[in-house]
Amino acid sequence: ALLLVKMGRLYHTKDENSKSLEYFDKALKIFEQFDDKNGIMAVQFYKGRIYFDQNDKSKSLVSFKKALEISQDVKYQEAIAEIAEEIGDVYKGMGYLNIPVEHYKQALNIIQEVGNDPKEGDILYTIGQLYSGMGDYKKALEALNKAIQIYKDQNSMVENGEVLVEIGKVNSN
Repeated sequence: ALLLVKMGRLYHTKDENSKSLEYFDKALKIFEQFDDKNGIMAVQFYKGRIYFDQNDKSKSLVSFKKALEISQDVKYQEAIAEIAEEIGDVYKGMGYLNIPVEHYKQALNIIQEVGNDPKEGDILYTIGQLYSGMGDYKKALEALNKAIQIYKDQNSMVENGEVLVEIGKVNSN
């Protein structure tokens, strides 16, 4: 099954998504036969990414939610955070503002518990953008100012500049 997953990932990197999904589906059947929750979770996660890349948001959500449910069952915190972030990305891609914020906050809380994750600034930046889109400029600035501090600590000049531009947009409203 692991070889099938590797083949699925390989075809995904080559943008041969139909072949990739074939390999993932074969691997999924094997993982399900052995009730291998980590294998099932990983395959559902990868399938969610493929569907997202194909702009099939509904299938992407189904796969990510299956992966999230399993990651919560096995209490795999890092996976929960990553999958919650992916679900937020899907909802954001669908044009929602409130729903992705809740998923990003879930991911952020776990990342902050676990500590030292370079995605923390990115998630805060995205939350700030979403709050800005909702017209909640106070919460937007709060998230963006936290993001800028993280980027400064990481010496991430490009990201720091992007956040400053976003802060300027929020302040102009």
